[in-house]
Amino acid sequence: MANCFVYSYVLNGKLKYSQLTLEQINDWDDEDGLLWLHLNYNSPDAQEWIKNSDLPDIEKDSLLASRIRPRANRSKDGLFLALRAINLNDSPKEDDMTSVRGYFTKHLIVTTSNHDIDSLQSIANHIRDGFGPKNTGSFIVSLCDHLASHKMNLIDILDDQVTDLEDRILAKADPDLRSDVAVIRRQTVYTRRYVAPQRDALA
Repeated sequence: MANCFVYSYVLNGKLKYSQLTLEQINDWDDEDGLLWLHLNYNSPDAQEWIKNSDLPDIEKDSLLASRIRPRANRSKDGLFLALRAINLNDSPKEDDMTSVRGYFTKHLIVTTSNHDIDSLQSIANHIRDGFGPKNTGSFIVSLCDHLASHKMNLIDILDDQVTDLEDRILAKADPDLRSDVAVIRRQTVYTRRYVAPQRDALA
Protein backbone atom coordinates (compact mmCIF):
# COMPACT_ATOMS: atom_id res chain seq x y z
CA MET A 1 0.00 0.00 0.00
CA ALA A 2 1.28 3.47 -0.87
CA ASN A 3 1.65 6.13 1.79
CA CYS A 4 -1.94 7.39 1.86
CA PHE A 5 -1.52 9.87 4.70
CA VAL A 6 -1.79 13.59 4.07
CA TYR A 7 -0.36 14.23 7.54
CA SER A 8 1.28 11.75 9.91
CA TYR A 9 2.75 13.55 12.89
CA VAL A 10 3.79 12.53 16.38
CA LEU A 11 2.54 15.10 18.89
CA ASN A 12 4.50 14.01 21.96
CA GLY A 13 7.08 11.47 23.10
CA LYS A 14 10.62 10.90 21.85
CA LEU A 15 9.72 11.65 18.21
CA LYS A 16 7.63 14.72 19.06
CA TYR A 17 6.60 16.74 15.98
CA SER A 18 8.21 14.24 13.60
CA GLN A 19 6.43 13.14 10.43
CA LEU A 20 6.38 9.37 10.14
CA THR A 21 6.84 7.09 7.16
CA LEU A 22 4.34 4.37 6.31
CA GLU A 23 6.65 1.76 7.84
CA GLN A 24 6.90 3.73 11.08
CA ILE A 25 3.12 4.13 11.20
CA ASN A 26 2.59 0.40 10.76
CA ASP A 27 5.04 -0.30 13.60
CA TRP A 28 3.63 2.38 15.89
CA ASP A 29 2.69 1.49 19.46
CA ASP A 30 0.59 3.41 21.98
CA GLU A 31 3.62 3.75 24.25
CA ASP A 32 5.47 5.64 21.50
CA GLY A 33 3.29 8.73 21.95
CA LEU A 34 0.28 10.45 20.41
CA LEU A 35 -0.02 9.96 16.65
CA TRP A 36 -2.09 12.15 14.31
CA LEU A 37 -3.02 10.72 10.93
CA HIS A 38 -5.01 12.60 8.31
CA LEU A 39 -6.38 10.92 5.19
CA ASN A 40 -8.49 11.80 2.17
CA TYR A 41 -11.46 9.45 2.49
CA ASN A 42 -11.92 9.35 -1.30
CA SER A 43 -8.51 7.72 -1.71
CA PRO A 44 -8.75 3.93 -2.25
CA ASP A 45 -5.53 3.43 -0.26
CA ALA A 46 -6.91 5.51 2.60
CA GLN A 47 -10.15 3.54 2.55
CA GLU A 48 -8.19 0.28 2.64
CA TRP A 49 -6.05 1.44 5.56
CA ILE A 50 -9.06 2.55 7.61
CA LYS A 51 -11.02 -0.63 6.89
CA ASN A 52 -8.03 -2.79 7.92
CA SER A 53 -7.19 -0.72 10.99
CA ASP A 54 -8.04 -1.52 14.61
CA LEU A 55 -10.49 1.38 14.84
CA PRO A 56 -14.04 0.57 16.01
CA ASP A 57 -16.28 -0.44 13.10
CA ILE A 58 -18.75 2.38 13.70
CA GLU A 59 -15.93 4.94 13.59
CA LYS A 60 -14.55 3.41 10.39
CA ASP A 61 -17.93 3.88 8.73
CA SER A 62 -18.21 7.46 9.98
CA LEU A 63 -14.70 8.40 8.85
CA LEU A 64 -15.47 7.11 5.35
CA ALA A 65 -19.10 8.22 4.97
CA SER A 66 -19.81 10.26 1.85
CA ARG A 67 -22.25 12.47 3.77
CA ILE A 68 -22.44 13.18 7.47
CA ARG A 69 -24.03 15.84 9.64
CA PRO A 70 -22.08 17.68 12.35
CA ARG A 71 -22.18 15.63 15.54
CA ALA A 72 -20.20 14.39 18.52
CA ASN A 73 -20.28 10.82 19.81
CA ARG A 74 -18.43 9.74 22.93
CA SER A 75 -17.58 6.10 23.57
CA LYS A 76 -15.60 4.30 26.25
CA ASP A 77 -12.54 4.31 23.98
CA GLY A 78 -12.66 7.78 22.46
CA LEU A 79 -14.55 10.64 20.88
CA PHE A 80 -15.84 11.01 17.33
CA LEU A 81 -16.46 14.47 15.87
CA ALA A 82 -17.96 15.43 12.53
CA LEU A 83 -17.52 19.14 11.84
CA ARG A 84 -17.78 21.55 8.94
CA ALA A 85 -14.86 23.51 7.59
CA ILE A 86 -14.97 26.56 5.35
CA ASN A 87 -12.22 27.17 2.83
CA LEU A 88 -12.55 30.70 1.53
CA ASN A 89 -11.63 31.51 -2.04
CA ASP A 90 -12.95 34.58 -3.84
CA SER A 91 -16.37 34.30 -2.22
CA PRO A 92 -18.18 31.82 0.03
CA LYS A 93 -19.92 29.12 -1.99
CA GLU A 94 -21.54 25.81 -1.18
CA ASP A 95 -18.46 23.95 -2.42
CA ASP A 96 -16.27 25.86 0.06
CA MET A 97 -17.88 24.12 3.05
CA THR A 98 -16.69 20.57 3.53
CA SER A 99 -16.82 17.91 6.19
CA VAL A 100 -13.90 17.09 8.47
CA ARG A 101 -14.23 14.06 10.71
CA GLY A 102 -12.04 12.86 13.53
CA TYR A 103 -11.71 9.97 15.94
CA PHE A 104 -9.78 10.94 19.06
CA THR A 105 -8.21 8.75 21.72
CA LYS A 106 -5.40 9.28 24.20
CA HIS A 107 -2.82 7.79 21.84
CA LEU A 108 -4.30 8.23 18.35
CA ILE A 109 -6.03 10.91 16.31
CA VAL A 110 -7.42 9.97 12.89
CA THR A 111 -9.00 12.72 10.80
CA THR A 112 -10.46 12.52 7.31
CA SER A 113 -11.81 14.87 4.66
CA ASN A 114 -12.19 14.87 0.89
CA HIS A 115 -10.60 18.30 0.33
CA ASP A 116 -7.64 20.22 1.64
CA ILE A 117 -8.69 21.84 4.91
CA ASP A 118 -7.12 25.19 5.75
CA SER A 119 -7.59 24.58 9.48
CA LEU A 120 -5.72 21.27 9.38
CA GLN A 121 -3.00 22.83 7.25
CA SER A 122 -2.57 25.50 9.92
CA ILE A 123 -2.21 22.85 12.63
CA ALA A 124 0.33 20.96 10.50
CA ASN A 125 2.29 24.18 9.98
CA HIS A 126 2.36 24.80 13.72
CA ILE A 127 3.61 21.27 14.30
CA ARG A 128 6.38 21.71 11.75
CA ASP A 129 7.32 25.00 13.41
CA GLY A 130 7.55 23.30 16.80
CA PHE A 131 4.54 24.70 18.65
CA GLY A 132 1.67 22.41 17.72
CA PRO A 133 -0.77 20.68 20.08
CA LYS A 134 0.82 18.22 22.50
CA ASN A 135 -2.17 16.10 23.50
CA THR A 136 -5.60 15.09 22.24
CA GLY A 137 -7.46 17.80 24.13
CA SER A 138 -5.27 20.61 22.83
CA PHE A 139 -5.60 19.23 19.28
CA ILE A 140 -9.40 19.35 19.49
CA VAL A 141 -9.29 22.88 20.90
CA SER A 142 -6.89 23.99 18.16
CA LEU A 143 -9.04 22.44 15.43
CA CYS A 144 -12.24 24.04 16.72
CA ASP A 145 -10.48 27.38 17.13
CA HIS A 146 -9.24 27.35 13.53
CA LEU A 147 -12.64 26.28 12.21
CA ALA A 148 -14.34 29.09 14.15
CA SER A 149 -11.79 31.60 12.89
CA HIS A 150 -12.52 30.71 9.28
CA LYS A 151 -16.25 31.02 9.91
CA MET A 152 -15.67 34.50 11.32
CA ASN A 153 -13.87 35.34 8.07
CA LEU A 154 -16.95 34.19 6.18
CA ILE A 155 -19.17 36.37 8.36
CA ASP A 156 -16.90 39.34 7.62
CA ILE A 157 -17.23 38.70 3.88
CA LEU A 158 -21.02 38.51 4.08
CA ASP A 159 -21.07 41.67 6.19
CA ASP A 160 -18.99 43.51 3.59
CA GLN A 161 -21.34 42.34 0.85
CA VAL A 162 -24.39 43.56 2.77
CA THR A 163 -22.71 46.93 3.34
CA ASP A 164 -22.02 47.19 -0.38
CA LEU A 165 -25.67 46.46 -1.14
CA GLU A 166 -26.76 49.15 1.31
CA ASP A 167 -24.49 51.66 -0.42
CA ARG A 168 -25.94 50.76 -3.81
CA ILE A 169 -29.48 51.13 -2.50
CA LEU A 170 -28.71 54.60 -1.19
CA ALA A 171 -26.87 55.63 -4.35
CA LYS A 172 -29.35 54.61 -7.04
CA ALA A 173 -31.62 51.89 -8.27
CA ASP A 174 -29.62 48.88 -9.41
CA PRO A 175 -31.23 46.26 -11.70
CA ASP A 176 -28.84 43.59 -10.40
CA LEU A 177 -29.69 44.26 -6.76
CA ARG A 178 -32.39 41.61 -6.40
CA SER A 179 -30.10 38.92 -7.81
CA ASP A 180 -27.25 39.93 -5.50
CA VAL A 181 -29.52 39.85 -2.47
CA ALA A 182 -30.70 36.36 -3.44
CA VAL A 183 -27.09 35.15 -3.66
CA ILE A 184 -26.24 36.45 -0.19
CA ARG A 185 -29.45 34.96 1.20
CA ARG A 186 -28.51 31.52 -0.19
CA GLN A 187 -25.01 31.80 1.25
CA THR A 188 -26.39 32.75 4.65
CA VAL A 189 -28.98 29.95 4.67
CA TYR A 190 -26.41 27.36 3.65
CA THR A 191 -23.96 28.51 6.30
CA ARG A 192 -26.63 28.51 9.02
CA ARG A 193 -27.69 25.00 7.99
CA TYR A 194 -24.32 23.61 9.07
CA VAL A 195 -23.15 26.07 11.69
CA ALA A 196 -26.16 25.51 13.96
CA PRO A 197 -25.76 21.69 14.21
CA GLN A 198 -22.02 22.13 14.70
CA ARG A 199 -22.66 24.55 17.56
CA ASP A 200 -24.97 21.97 19.15
CA ALA A 201 -22.41 19.18 18.65
CA LEU A 202 -19.73 21.17 20.46
CA ALA A 203 -22.00 22.42 23.25
